Amino acid sequence: MVTVMRSEYGITAVEVLVVLAIVAILVAVAAPNLRDLITTNQVSHTATKLRLAMITARSEAIKRNAIIDIAPKTVGTVTGWENGWEVQVSSTSSVISNYDAVSGVTITRTDDATCSTASATPNAVVQYRNFGRVSNSNICFRITATDAPTSATKCVAVNPSGMAYYYIDSGTGQTCF
Repeated sequence: MVTVMRSEYGITAVEVLVVLAIVAILVAVAAPNLRDLITTNQVSHTATKLRLAMITARSEAIKRNAIIDIAPKTVGTVTGWENGWEVQVSSTSSVISNYDAVSGVTITRTDDATCSTASATPNAVVQYRNFGRVSNSNICFRITATDAPTSATKCVAVNPSGMAYYYIDSGTGQTCF
């Protein structure tokens, strides 16, 4: 007589539990790093949008031979850069570009080229004259995450000629200090 052996296919409950335990450990280790990565990207994205608005305003001021403003938005009764900003023609307030707010970031305007001194007028517009220069000599924006490590900080500055750039401290190599 011939005996045929059947092989069993499938997985046991113990194997499923071991795999779930390993996945849970990996998620617990990776989740904090992923949160920091997302927060850092939000800060970088906001800095990029603000710099793009400055480049757009400078270009439009030269092209239109007009004064162009970058103004913080007002939501309800609160005016602030965290609400977003608009690039607009100063004389008519017609909007050229509209930038929405990014949640989880704080934007602080400073009146020095090193982004270290808080502005006396934090919600003042950034004004580009018709030849592409800004009306204020030193403008810098410090963008920080509201709930993140200190490395999640970027600074966007404008030099007197109107060129927007990411501020980097030459001594430390950090984008802000």
